[in-house]
Amino acid sequence: MTAKSSRRRILSAAARCAAMLRDAWAIVGIALLLFILLNNAIRRLTPASWVQNKDALRVANDNGSISTEQFDQLASEMLATHDTFDSTAIRWEPLVYWRNKPYNGRFVRVDPEGLRATWTPDTSDSGPTLKVFCFGGSTMWGSGVPDDATIPSELAKLLAASQVRAQVVNYGQLGYNSTQELVALIRECQNGNVPAIAVFYDGINDINAAGMNLRPAVPVRDFMIGSVFDAVQDPTIWQTTTLYVRRCPVARLLAPRWWQASSQRVKQYFKRCPPEQFAADIARTYLTNVSIGTAIARAFRFRCVFFWQPCLFTKRMPSEVERTLLKDDDGQAAFFSMVYDMVRQGRASLPSQGFGESAENLILIDQAFSVPSWDEQTAFFDRWHTTARANHHLARIMFKHIEPAIASAGSSRDAP
Repeated sequence: MTAKSSRRRILSAAARCAAMLRDAWAIVGIALLLFILLNNAIRRLTPASWVQNKDALRVANDNGSISTEQFDQLASEMLATHDTFDSTAIRWEPLVYWRNKPYNGRFVRVDPEGLRATWTPDTSDSGPTLKVFCFGGSTMWGSGVPDDATIPSELAKLLAASQVRAQVVNYGQLGYNSTQELVALIRECQNGNVPAIAVFYDGINDINAAGMNLRPAVPVRDFMIGSVFDAVQDPTIWQTTTLYVRRCPVARLLAPRWWQASSQRVKQYFKRCPPEQFAADIARTYLTNVSIGTAIARAFRFRCVFFWQPCLFTKRMPSEVERTLLKDDDGQAAFFSMVYDMVRQGRASLPSQGFGESAENLILIDQAFSVPSWDEQTAFFDRWHTTARANHHLARIMFKHIEPAIASAGSSRDAP
């Protein structure tokens, strides 16, 4: 074989390899492009639970606060402001993990600090203002209802009707549990922004977040953020690709939903840890947070009031709509009842030494809708979130319990 012939063979083999690489790269590139386009399409088109469910939104706003033709706009704004583990509705916030991104809609407004707008009275009064901070998860934030129908807005209306000039701030954030809220309160105190009254509304997220992470007191997204941190610490192509594939919409469409996967993890966990022990750990952690919040309030001379919230499982006589929501329970109601009972029992062991102590600061309102006036009436449009009319009812209960703190704060404010 001559040198020329050998060189020709080598060039021919190289050309074939180059063609194969070119074809392979083209195939991979087209596949990646299709994968990205498919992910974006699924992200935009896949319904996000009740936030695109017009029937649920009609139930949520059963007091007629918005007209029929406005539901499309409300649904659009709820979808834009609710993160479903694959959207961009939230941003990073130090120590508490996340807050809502700013948003300016017709029914939902979120300021640059990530706080939802609260109803304010139309008044020119420039007298002293009572600061009332409201902490909680999406139930305090006001999922499903406009700005002026959230619990903080209803509290603001009640304060205005009682001739109390107050600045009510909605610190509620989607998915927050009581531990995150305490950290948020501490951050405000660090910055010199101290309230006269801090209202906490919790229970559901303390249980659900513990179930997702198999330990109490951690944020609902802890299982996700941990994998992101690991990928950043070891930014290999494999780590980054694995993280993206696990979190992409296509994977979520084909794999079990995150709450279904969480349910399976909890079942496996209960094989080695009795449900009673897990429920006791959740209740103990929450009650500890009540004591911590009380200590912070005592140190900074304001009042903390903790409300243990109701959910659909605690309602005595559900409506027809609510009975539909209770189908396919999968043991969730029994576990919630276990935790609720342990919180009720544990409250008795909290310090009780007069006004402002832990026991007085924890108000159990889980039976708020187990009264005759709410029998067969719809208070919930899903298992956790309450209607606009129910928010008004809850705010009235809260207002009754914080009235002594309002009077006390008002007298100290007016003192020379």
